[in-house]
Amino acid sequence: MNKKIAIIAAIIIILVAAAFFSAYLINRKSVGKVNDFEQCAKLGFPVMESYPRQCRAGDKIFVEDTNANKPANNNTNIASPECKIAGCSGQLCVDKNAEDIITTCEYRQEYACYKNARCEKQADGQCSWTQTAELSECISQFKI
Repeated sequence: MNKKIAIIAAIIIILVAAAFFSAYLINRKSVGKVNDFEQCAKLGFPVMESYPRQCRAGDKIFVEDTNANKPANNNTNIASPECKIAGCSGQLCVDKNAEDIITTCEYRQEYACYKNARCEKQADGQCSWTQTAELSECISQFKI
């Protein structure tokens, strides 16, 4: 009787281990297919509920492009074609070819000022927020 229980337990352990190993191999193959946030999320990898959302596939992190669906004529938080908005709170303006930037997700009141700002190449060739009177005034309200 004890031998039968031991054999059944061993078979169950082997089957469970085989299932986990198979899932691991399938997951490893899927990681190689991921090139952007949408693919990562579709394949069922974990999505972090931050802004912008981030998806982790293996040791890679993909950040959701929050500007993809904004109309070009809407002058609210727009990035020029050469630049993109980055940072957990949308507070950074960087070159569109820059690697995904992951920041801490604290929120500062002055970050709200960037919601109506323009992220674009400046005279020095670097991507940055265009410093308008409205943006400067808004940011100065929150500086100590």
